[in-house]
Amino acid sequence: MAQIILGDALAARCSLITEGSKRKIPSKGSLQVSPGETLRVETCGGGGYGIVRERDAERRFVMCTRERSAGNARGSAMGRRSIPRPGRSNRSNPNGCAGSWKREKENNELGLSIWVDVGGTFTDAVLISEETGEIHIAKVPSTPRDPSLGFLAALNQILGKAGRHTENISYLVHGSAVATNALIEGKSPKTAFITTEGFRDLLEIGRQIRPSLYDIHFEKLKPLVPRDLCFEVPERLDATGKVLLELDESRLNEIAERIETESIRSVAICFLHSYVNAAHEDRAEQLMREHAPGAVLSVSSRICPEFREYFRASTTVVNACVKPVVAHYLEGIETQLKKEGIKAKLLIMQSNGGVLTFEQAAEMPVFMVEWGPARRGHRCQHHCRQSGFHGCGVV
Repeated sequence: MAQIILGDALAARCSLITEGSKRKIPSKGSLQVSPGETLRVETCGGGGYGIVRERDAERRFVMCTRERSAGNARGSAMGRRSIPRPGRSNRSNPNGCAGSWKREKENNELGLSIWVDVGGTFTDAVLISEETGEIHIAKVPSTPRDPSLGFLAALNQILGKAGRHTENISYLVHGSAVATNALIEGKSPKTAFITTEGFRDLLEIGRQIRPSLYDIHFEKLKPLVPRDLCFEVPERLDATGKVLLELDESRLNEIAERIETESIRSVAICFLHSYVNAAHEDRAEQLMREHAPGAVLSVSSRICPEFREYFRASTTVVNACVKPVVAHYLEGIETQLKKEGIKAKLLIMQSNGGVLTFEQAAEMPVFMVEWGPARRGHRCQHHCRQSGFHGCGVV
């Protein structure tokens, strides 16, 4: 019989399975596990809003105890979790995790989790075996003209080190600064902004937020969309979503014709109070697709359905500015990966520390901006928990 110590940092649903019967157990405390019993831990991932324990479990891990001994199952006196996260070696079991961890899949086969971070100078990759906890790393020069080449080079190098093949990959998580760089370098395509009549200068006025409130020499940054590409449409909703003025479709059609004539690549649509009632924005999107099919659209009621029109509008504009760039980037990587025969689920890091699918990231790339700092915060929290400091906050 072995003792398992569970730490309170394990935000999970835990259960002990004995001869087919399942018993829920608290995620903090200790319990006795006998040979043949199975400890099931369901952890929630992917970021998002709300209480972690109330989200659907996205990752499920099973630890079988038939090959365990009391010696390597016991937690340390410092309160270190004796059930490490998948892929992290335990000091008492240097060859892998304490016990046998398995990610549940429909075909009951184990695979590889791979993380690839494309930077300006180097592309880094980390591979973790879900079966043994074995870890491999790789570093190759980045290829700015075609980042997918550096991506594949790192992937092939790390698979070669592990002696594995592309069909063994279960998850492939990618971190990229392409959205952030497009904003910093000013390489976003020509973008237009459509809003409610009377709010054309919304991006220019902004809010009374600046680094130095009383600095008379302070100069505001130029808006991402110039004023001559900001268009007004007669329409109005009140704060409850009630229609005060119907959408002027004829005016919207005129704007769409100009957008098509001037080859404007991307369009942000943000009407007042659309977070309550998105009917006007939905209709505007439909008309734009009909009369300006070459434009990529970003609609505020989907990107950021929150009140405060400036924040909603500016977030939607950022999404519109980087959307064509990110979509092209992800499409290139996905195409190359398919050529290599990789059928694993493709995920990309977002700025809250969670992940998005490639399809979601192509539609809402604003959530990829500044993902790096979020990753560092999560990493600091992880090290604190591994050191026995639970409930830590990272500033």
